[in-house]
Amino acid sequence: MSQSPNPSAASTGPTAPASPTNTAVVPTVCAPSLMLMLCAGVLGVVLSWLLIEQFGSTFRVPEWVTAGINYAPNPEQSANITKYNRIIEFGNWPLRFAIFGALLGGLLSSAAARSRSATPVLIGALAGAALAGLGGAAVAALNQSLPGDDAFKNWSESYQSAVPTFRIILIHGTGFAIAGIGVSLAVSLAMRRRDLVMRCVSHGLVAGLLGGMLFGPLSAVLMPAIEETLYPKEGANRLLWLAVPGLLMAYGITTAMKPKPAKT
Repeated sequence: MSQSPNPSAASTGPTAPASPTNTAVVPTVCAPSLMLMLCAGVLGVVLSWLLIEQFGSTFRVPEWVTAGINYAPNPEQSANITKYNRIIEFGNWPLRFAIFGALLGGLLSSAAARSRSATPVLIGALAGAALAGLGGAAVAALNQSLPGDDAFKNWSESYQSAVPTFRIILIHGTGFAIAGIGVSLAVSLAMRRRDLVMRCVSHGLVAGLLGGMLFGPLSAVLMPAIEETLYPKEGANRLLWLAVPGLLMAYGITTAMKPKPAKT
């Protein structure tokens, strides 16, 4: 007796392919939390301010240079004091900026990486200190190369009041712009994201430049009684000097890490 063929078993042809689905994976950049980065920036600014208050003027003129000076130094003593003041500037300014770059770079790297590992903090701190220290060296070099108060006395009276302020703004802007490059590069190195280097560096440069230039006007408005000098004299003024560029760097680096919108 013949068996009826099983239709399901008889169909031995190739099966129809499944309907294609769009499963392409688009790489994205995990942007850190803005609030977390700003908190890290605040902590870095406060800690760097405290350390700079203690160690920011570590290098001083040797005592033997000022020994024997009662009222006014003679020309030889004055020349020695000027010589050593120029030397210690290249010690104190890089030290101040290195402290700022190490703490800000390390804490921002930790916040951006969101890792309990000490590696991002270590990389960010070392790179931030080394690169931001170059900003301090630039401040010392510009302070010694640009015309000073003695030269301004021979200028027109219409410029004498504005030029010293512009000089300070220019030096601060240059120093913190270089520090911004250093901190942002340190964060991108700590995260091991080469694709973010240029975006982070450009944002850090602009943030540092803007912060350094804004400090002078903000200080004049908020603390009008404090004399404006290259290295702020009062502790509160020094905190503002670090806070303005430091928080702008934290914000700028965070925005640099935001993923770009997908092209449609």
